[in-house]
Amino acid sequence: MLVQFLLGEKLVTPRVRFFEPLDLMNKLYNVTYEQVDNMNAVPVRADTERFLIRARLWHTDPKAGIRMPQLLYRQSYLMLHELDDHPDNWKGYRALHHLDFLGSHAVTVSTKAMKDVLDEYNPNVKVFHNQIATLLPEKVYPKKDTLRIFFGALNRQDSWKDIMPVINNLAAKYKDKLHFVVISDMEFYNNLQTPHKEFIGDKNYYGGQLVPLNVYMNYLNSSDIAILPLVDNKINRCKSDLKFIECANAGVVTICSPVVYEETVKDGETGFIYRNSREFAEKLEILVENEEKRIQIAKNAYEYIKRERLLRYHIEERYEWMKEIYAKREELHRSLLERLGAYEKKYLQ
Repeated sequence: MLVQFLLGEKLVTPRVRFFEPLDLMNKLYNVTYEQVDNMNAVPVRADTERFLIRARLWHTDPKAGIRMPQLLYRQSYLMLHELDDHPDNWKGYRALHHLDFLGSHAVTVSTKAMKDVLDEYNPNVKVFHNQIATLLPEKVYPKKDTLRIFFGALNRQDSWKDIMPVINNLAAKYKDKLHFVVISDMEFYNNLQTPHKEFIGDKNYYGGQLVPLNVYMNYLNSSDIAILPLVDNKINRCKSDLKFIECANAGVVTICSPVVYEETVKDGETGFIYRNSREFAEKLEILVENEEKRIQIAKNAYEYIKRERLLRYHIEERYEWMKEIYAKREELHRSLLERLGAYEKKYLQ
């Protein structure tokens, strides 16, 4: 089996959605893979089962979008599309009326909510939840006088603005007992009314907004509590629980919004769920004051990852699905041609 892929965004999503699962598929099933940089010059390889996957990447010419999957099919390929965030985040998908989903033989996504959105455009949408590729060593929790509170995300202003006054109140109450580590969101950092804070950025990554993965994980590993807010809207409902499982793997206890996270987190057992700023204040203060509870919840979350969310437990399903759809490639292509025919009739005549 050969998997070639084209990436519209190369810093954040490829590790979890491409490199880690494909590395494991290579080790277990001898799947070969390569990243392709030119959408108009995909090198044809000789493997018997061939896939081209595109992610966060769209056509600007509808005729090219119609032609490409047909050309690939003649070369014994199936063309897939991968998306792990709501398509309304990108104008490019909307500009051609979601042709990139209509014009793929199948689509892979990271959540059921994403599947519900893309079912409208393609009947062959498959959910592969994000998983942890490497289980970190179990964390040791020494006695400490300062707790490190971690916030690492982009574009979350609407999600944290209602809890920022609470955070500042607790920062004032506990003074140097709380040290805040902020990655990516300079506005969050600037709104923290405490001297006990640091911003982590890298000028080589989106002007200082992002950092390399090893830097992100080092600061996460050294933290005690992570804040994971998501306001309820259609974009956020399609996000995955990746940040929670990364925190749990690092032995960091989380306080999370119900959006996305209540599907995974058991409130009070593997993390805390808050539904308003009052609950956020109460539960964050519990985590600050009650060391035993804080550590036990973090350990429970780590055991959940160890038991259920390691990539190796789920990779066979992905491999078998790819073999299954390739065996049905003629059926999938007939369905694709019907969708493209309807598209041409509606938008190009």
